[in-house]
Amino acid sequence: MDAGAARGRCCCDTRDLWVEFGRVEQSSWYCRALGGYRLVEFDRSEELQLWSGETEFFRVVVEQNPDAIVVTDETGVIRFLNRAAELLLGNGSGVGGVLSLPAEPDGTHELEVIDQEGNRRIVILRVAHVQIGGTECCIASLHDATEEMEIRRELRQLSYTDDLTQLKNRRGFLELAERRLRLARGAQRRAALFLIDLMNLKSINDQWGHSEGDRGLIGLAEVVERTFRASDAMGRLGGDEFAVLAVDASRSDIPRIRTRLKRNFAAWNAERRVPYELQVRVGVAVTDPLDHSPLSDLLARAGRALAQQKQL
Repeated sequence: MDAGAARGRCCCDTRDLWVEFGRVEQSSWYCRALGGYRLVEFDRSEELQLWSGETEFFRVVVEQNPDAIVVTDETGVIRFLNRAAELLLGNGSGVGGVLSLPAEPDGTHELEVIDQEGNRRIVILRVAHVQIGGTECCIASLHDATEEMEIRRELRQLSYTDDLTQLKNRRGFLELAERRLRLARGAQRRAALFLIDLMNLKSINDQWGHSEGDRGLIGLAEVVERTFRASDAMGRLGGDEFAVLAVDASRSDIPRIRTRLKRNFAAWNAERRVPYELQVRVGVAVTDPLDHSPLSDLLARAGRALAQQKQL
């Protein structure tokens, strides 16, 4: 049990008063005054002094914020910006300059800016319209999301890429082929879908091991890239099956493309000096601008053509 002086706060009229006890006994259950007491008026200026550094406190918070913070008036003229904003927005943006903000009301926006070093940066802009001292102002917070967007792009790329061959995987190919097919039809252009199958993958795996089977699949991808244009959509659908959507390829082009494929496979077999040859077959389906059937129908037609083919 402790004894000593204590204070208790109360309010009288408009003044803050403290009740000050001479001696107090305390336990976990009760507190009682043993001596006299007196009323002491509390000067609120003491409390104000505690917060006299408030302006400096918030100035440091804003200046040290890693996100760019800009305050403009209703005409877009910059009235304040922190150090991060100076670095992000470049030398041309300072107090008295003009910052063009989206016309939409408060919200979040994505835009590109050129930083102080001339680099293109992607930023997430958050805008709030407020009144400061009776003046309409806009507070803009700009978060530099360039690295985050790059990581996201790389992760997206990984999700669309076949680890072994570095071609598009099934998901990546289907999305890319859908876009290319839609653009081709909109421009009244033809397109041909090639399905290419490594016929002897199982025998390569069984006789020479899966590492050689992987080498064969990589070789097939190399031949496909060598045969078709970079603008064509190419991908590994899974297992031993590959697909290519070639825009501007008509029926009359098919024999020529088949010949080029056969020649490039023969060259790969001769150059690699492996104890097997890549044996492939090819199925083709052609679409014209008036054909509006979905990509899945084109794949099905190429698949039926593939099943009827023998070795290339």
